[in-house]
Amino acid sequence: MPITVPMQENASMALASPPTGYGGWGPVYQTNPMPIQAQPLPEQVLNNPSPTFFGTPPFSNHYDPNHMTNLTSSLGGLTLGHQQPPVIPNNLMYPPTQPIFMMQGMGMQGMNGMQNMPQMPNMHAPFAPMGNQNGYMANGFGQMSEINHQMIQAPPPQPNQQRQGHPVQYHPPNNRSFNRMEVGTDGVMRSALLDDFRNNRTPHLTINDITGHVCEFAQDQHGSRFIQQKLERAPAREKQLIFEEIIKQVHHLMRDVFGNYVVQKFFEFGMPDQKKRLCDAIRGNVMDLALQMYGCRVIQKALEAIDEQQQLAVLKEMESQVLKCVKDQNGNHVVQKIIEKVEPARLQFIVDAFVKQTDTVFQLSTHPYGCRVIQRVLEYCSEEQKEPILRRLHESIKLLVTDQYGNYVVQHVIEHGSESDRQHIVSQICQDVLRFSQHKFASNVIEKCLTCCSNEHKNMLIASVCGVPNDPNPPLMQMMRDQYANYVVQKMLDVADSVHRKKMLFTIKPHIQQLKKFNYGKHIITKLEKYFNKSGLTTQVNPPAQPAAHNNGFNMGMDIFQQQQPF
Repeated sequence: MPITVPMQENASMALASPPTGYGGWGPVYQTNPMPIQAQPLPEQVLNNPSPTFFGTPPFSNHYDPNHMTNLTSSLGGLTLGHQQPPVIPNNLMYPPTQPIFMMQGMGMQGMNGMQNMPQMPNMHAPFAPMGNQNGYMANGFGQMSEINHQMIQAPPPQPNQQRQGHPVQYHPPNNRSFNRMEVGTDGVMRSALLDDFRNNRTPHLTINDITGHVCEFAQDQHGSRFIQQKLERAPAREKQLIFEEIIKQVHHLMRDVFGNYVVQKFFEFGMPDQKKRLCDAIRGNVMDLALQMYGCRVIQKALEAIDEQQQLAVLKEMESQVLKCVKDQNGNHVVQKIIEKVEPARLQFIVDAFVKQTDTVFQLSTHPYGCRVIQRVLEYCSEEQKEPILRRLHESIKLLVTDQYGNYVVQHVIEHGSESDRQHIVSQICQDVLRFSQHKFASNVIEKCLTCCSNEHKNMLIASVCGVPNDPNPPLMQMMRDQYANYVVQKMLDVADSVHRKKMLFTIKPHIQQLKKFNYGKHIITKLEKYFNKSGLTTQVNPPAQPAAHNNGFNMGMDIFQQQQPF
């Protein structure tokens, strides 16, 4: 809101130089309709007209509308070329209106805002030409010869005065100015202390300095990181200072994007009494926190730090809502952490929730979040607890291996299950190995079998793809041309013993020329050549002196198998 500062009625302002020259305002304001007496210009000014066009008319005034005709005529005489300065009258003429100086941006401070204005240049300094652009605000005011100092000039600010915005000097954080709220450069309302910290104006800030602002700092990205770093090596007294402020708003901070990390740090580096008080604050809110994006992280960290009795208090609130947590994008992480950190004997309520209904295990195994929990059960639970889970899984192996999530559960059974579990899975896959090997998800299960199963199980899979002797189109040939199954064939070549690798070679040999036409078949040929070169075996029937036209690049003959070296 603009502030008007009235001048004395008899005030007059003389221009720093005659308003003439290149595009000067002199021709426009040669006369004024209502003259008043003004002081004459110094002789040195009259003899030095400004050579350039300056940015402001002699002074902003409201002219009588009756004189618009004279103004228009004067504008017609304005020229951009050099001209001799006209004869300056003895007095500069101004309307008898009261001059007004407009102050913008003072806000609600009123006239008190004048105290913080920069002082005007020395009004009695030698005159400078108007071409100088270093004048006050570059509008010509800096070259005024005389001015009423009561209108603009203010006494210099006192050291204890605060300018609008950020303090220039660092004040102790207990200064009342740090408690005021300001809008930062990012548009967020925050205290002056936090804003100064974010802008590196308080480089030596300590825990004691932020007393009274801990929760605000904890909810700020940079402030939260500052507190976390301090907590890692802070003495007990400073930890307690922070904790007493944190505990007052702990439920809000646990759900905050940055505040939750401060609470986690107390579970990691806090004192036993502080951990206990935080655990007490969690009670009654376990489910709300477990299903919340940031609260679930606090619960997980708490489960790692608290003792068994405190863990049981957390579990008790979740017993009746296990499936809800398992299927939730946040809650499933809490259940996984419970399975990892709590003794298996305390986890029976989770297993019971899974096997209560017949199809629950299958539904969870094909669920994007539930499949993770099933895998944790297979890793950490006891054999007695896993047995009913595995039984339900074996009933649906063929469906699970082709599911985008279920295939990971089957792979986990292969990796962490018993030998009988792997035997059952391999036997199910061998019944339709070609279809499974050509499937995007099931092919990964076969590769896991070839990696983790016994040699007996590997040989079962290899024999099932080689087919019967003299088969014109064995499963192995179809697999070598498929985008997914060709990787299964490559894995078979990697893990096969010498006997079964030769068996695969016999199956492939009649189809070499045909395989070279397919991109995926070329990969298999390259893989075979690598093994032959590694074993020092020849891959050519004819001697090297034979012309290249008789060498197909991979003419594998019986001479390969006459070698006694294993593949």
